[in-house]
Amino acid sequence: MHLAKNIPAVLLALAVTGLVGCDWSSNSTSLNTSQGAGVNINFSGVYDGNLAGGKVVSKPSKGNIVRLVISQSGNRVEVVDNQGSRYEGTVGSPGVVSQPDSSGAYPVGAELVQAQISFSGKDEVAQRNIQFVGVIHAVAVEDVKGESKTSTSTDTDGTNNSETKTYNYTSTITTNFNVVNGSTITTTDRGYDGDGNLVYQVVTTETILPSGDKITETETVLDTRTKTSTTDNTTTKTTTSSFKITEANSQYRLEGNWIEEAGNASGVDAISPGTAGVITTTTESASETPTPTAQVTFFN
Repeated sequence: MHLAKNIPAVLLALAVTGLVGCDWSSNSTSLNTSQGAGVNINFSGVYDGNLAGGKVVSKPSKGNIVRLVISQSGNRVEVVDNQGSRYEGTVGSPGVVSQPDSSGAYPVGAELVQAQISFSGKDEVAQRNIQFVGVIHAVAVEDVKGESKTSTSTDTDGTNNSETKTYNYTSTITTNFNVVNGSTITTTDRGYDGDGNLVYQVVTTETILPSGDKITETETVLDTRTKTSTTDNTTTKTTTSSFKITEANSQYRLEGNWIEEAGNASGVDAISPGTAGVITTTTESASETPTPTAQVTFFN
């Protein structure tokens, strides 16, 4: 299965000095892989030509290179072409290129990971020293689904974030019923804070006829309460998803420039089934638990 031909070729500078990779060999957990932020991958594979005529290298001075076998250990690579020539170089730290879609998977065609690669040696058929600089892409050929794990932690270190709302207003509402000679009844509703201070009061005045009919009503409101809420606890939910790169769901594509010493400059394009790798993504969300602290006691 081949990658689409319309993926644009990578145009790179001819110098290779800027592609020196990190030395993963000092880390035993990455002995046979390249590592980057959230990526652990091995680019070893058999890369067949993706250019016209099945070529890997477009126009070497002599011979026909149609296959490269790349063997990676740590950040080091050894490369052997189909004509028996050998080359050595390095792979840079890989980086994640795209993110999972809304279903939590990488869809077909998504570029998963890419890394810079450079190597040099002698093409024994063309009898030229060569330098290669390019990029390896890992591309999904099937949906790459992840396995997710969620953990929850709560911060109870006593750190409080306070939010204070103050209500301070008075209002008077009067209703007239256009009737005279009634009796007046006044009622008062009061509220006090924890220190005994009056913070809320409603005074209602009504005029009532002997028949019981209400002819006027006046309501005056005073509210100077302060309401405060604090956040004592912060809960953080962390979701970690792992996406495994395999031969079944991905392909590698090698692109770049093949430069012969005192010879031709050629483009390179080759593909290989994916081999082994893991992409790890982590997302966090935090929520706070509010605790109201202000209380008001009401009396008539």
